[in-house]
Amino acid sequence: MERQEDRAHAALLALETELRTLEKHSGVNEKISQQRRDLWEAESQYVVLKEAATKRQLSEQEKSLLAHEKETLEYKRQLAELGDKIEHQKRLNELAQQAARFEQQQSAKQAAISAKARGLTDRQAQRESEEQRLREVYGDNPAALAKATSH
Repeated sequence: MERQEDRAHAALLALETELRTLEKHSGVNEKISQQRRDLWEAESQYVVLKEAATKRQLSEQEKSLLAHEKETLEYKRQLAELGDKIEHQKRLNELAQQAARFEQQQSAKQAAISAKARGLTDRQAQRESEEQRLREVYGDNPAALAKATSH
């Protein structure tokens, strides 16, 4: 029964820790890594184990866990920092891709405006705009560009 209480208490502590951290990191662009969540869970487990040690005899496995607390948490902190950096880099990559797509769209729109200014029909301007977009998308791959523009 006490171990069930320990597990329930560990789950409660993990959720409380996660809530506090989420409140601190409530930025729109912030994403918390799985490694950070694993660290929070481990920290909560150690709190519960220490409390359990004051109430009951710990198993050999639990004693071993407590004996290696410092090393384990340090390792998990390093993993959490690396995981956070990876999440941050993923977000930067997403933003760079969005910016590149936006730039391509704007360039295609400028090509359409330029074509209209030269007296082309809507259909001709649309075609030129699409060709411009394809050149930008496949500019570094002439074979793919040729395949995309062949009718």
